[in-house]
Amino acid sequence: MRLRTALAGLLFASCTVQGSTSPPPRYGYQNQPPPPNYTQPPPPVDQPVQPVQPPAPEPVYYDEPGYYDVNVTFSGDAVWSVDVFYDQLDPYGTWYNDQTYGWVFVPSTANYQPYTNGYWKYTDYGLLWVSYDQFGWATDHYGRWVYLNRWVWAPDLTWGPSWVSWRQGDGWVGWAPAGYSQDAYVPDDHWRFVRANDLFATDISRRFLSGGNYLKTSVPVVRYNRYKNWNWVAGPSESWFKRYNVYFKKDRVEPRELGRFERDRRREADKRAKQRQKEWDTRRQGEAAIKRQLEEQQRKQREDEKRMADEQRRLADERRKQDADRQRLEEQRRRMEEERGRAKSEADRKRIEDEQRKLAQEQKRLEDERRRMAEERARIQAAEERKREQEQKRQREEQERQKAEQQKRFEEQQRREKEDEAKRKDEIDKRRQEDEKRLADQKRKAEQEQQKRDEEAKRAAEQDARKKAQEDEKRAREDQKKAQDEQKRQQDDKRKQDEDKRRDDEKRAREDQKRQQDEQKKQQDDKRKQDDDKRKQDDDNRKKAEADAKRQQDEQRKQDEANKKKAEDDKKQQDKGKDTTQGPAPTEDKDKGNKGGKK
Repeated sequence: MRLRTALAGLLFASCTVQGSTSPPPRYGYQNQPPPPNYTQPPPPVDQPVQPVQPPAPEPVYYDEPGYYDVNVTFSGDAVWSVDVFYDQLDPYGTWYNDQTYGWVFVPSTANYQPYTNGYWKYTDYGLLWVSYDQFGWATDHYGRWVYLNRWVWAPDLTWGPSWVSWRQGDGWVGWAPAGYSQDAYVPDDHWRFVRANDLFATDISRRFLSGGNYLKTSVPVVRYNRYKNWNWVAGPSESWFKRYNVYFKKDRVEPRELGRFERDRRREADKRAKQRQKEWDTRRQGEAAIKRQLEEQQRKQREDEKRMADEQRRLADERRKQDADRQRLEEQRRRMEEERGRAKSEADRKRIEDEQRKLAQEQKRLEDERRRMAEERARIQAAEERKREQEQKRQREEQERQKAEQQKRFEEQQRREKEDEAKRKDEIDKRRQEDEKRLADQKRKAEQEQQKRDEEAKRAAEQDARKKAQEDEKRAREDQKKAQDEQKRQQDDKRKQDEDKRRDDEKRAREDQKRQQDEQKKQQDDKRKQDDDKRKQDDDNRKKAEADAKRQQDEQRKQDEANKKKAEDDKKQQDKGKDTTQGPAPTEDKDKGNKGGKK
């Protein structure tokens, strides 16, 4: 039903009068221009052609519907038991058992509206609602809000960045709680719309748009993110942000903003929930059937969402096909108009006129098809609008009936409470008399018991005195013995200390004597070593002096020999000079001289 209602809303939006107080929607898909307005070519003289009216505007679809796979990393743990909700939300409202949804939570704030006190963040998960409410970490990321004359929250463990339905228009966007089904009732004035550039404002509650026909002139956003087996609402796309110059960047989020638990916080929450386990077990009794019913509603909701996405995709394909056909016919019309201008013979003009006639018939067929579809959509719209009004009327009547039943139950409960109060008063009076009698008996028994206790206490005191005197005497003997033992122990300790001191003194004296002997021996060894070193040094000096003297003698001898040899060489030179002057000597004399020289 929610699918049909959405389609009917789209058809109604396409037929909205342009003089509305809210901005007019655009036509076609995001990257598609408005349908061209063209002029019908003049018909030939022999067969007039009826002009074709321009097609009615279609509702704008800014985002392609469908499911989009994402790869995300979750920070913290999701809630693992509804007991955590029962415990954590208890201070901020009341819980009561509803016949349809089981135990539901009602905030203490009067006329509370979900998803209004907070702001939107753009994250890897999609559009994340960060709530300023103390309980928003739970109610805005788990379960569903349902409207039962006021907003109440039904818990479950399915996590999501937010559970809202989105609608978008030409420069504005809106949201409302999603509920458990596609036809979940939301009052029209509980939808929240803002301008596109205000979507990520942290004070978004001050920027809500009022007045205007934003709900009827907007279209649903059928986009869901999918991670493994989990699906959740994605919200408007980045292309929509860019279309209206919305600044966006993916922000980092804390586990508490996601409604998830760090390790320490989870341990504390689990501990608190287990402390009230019995109370929560009582609440869960009889909820199995309600839980199955809600799960079935969620399953139907997912199927309706898929059908809506498929239906919108089919309508988009049909619109693209029709636009392509219109462009093709327009191109053919222009081409034939040009050929008609260039035609020279009657046969060419007739052929062109026949083609124009066929083109006009094709245009008329397309327009008839479009008109038929528009009438069918209008009929579906009217039927769906009637169904929607009937459904809203039924829901209002059901809410009034539930309200009357609640009032009746409240009055019945008040009557029973009054009767119970009277019974309690009688029982209290009766118990008071019984208590007074019981108190008198207790007082008398108490006095007798007190007298008995006094006598027993007196006997016990006398026994305690005798026992204490014996214990004191025994303690005195023990103390005297302990004193003697202590004196003896001290004397033994003194003798032991003196003996230890004497042994320590003797040991110290022996050690000092040994140390002195070692020191004296060390000094003697050092002296002996010094003497040896001195003697060795003297020997080295002596040997060095002897070596120097010998070296000097050798050098002197060499010098003398050199001088002698030089002198002999000089003498030989002189003798040789004389021989040269006197002439050669006799041979004998010369031989004698040589022999004498040899001798």
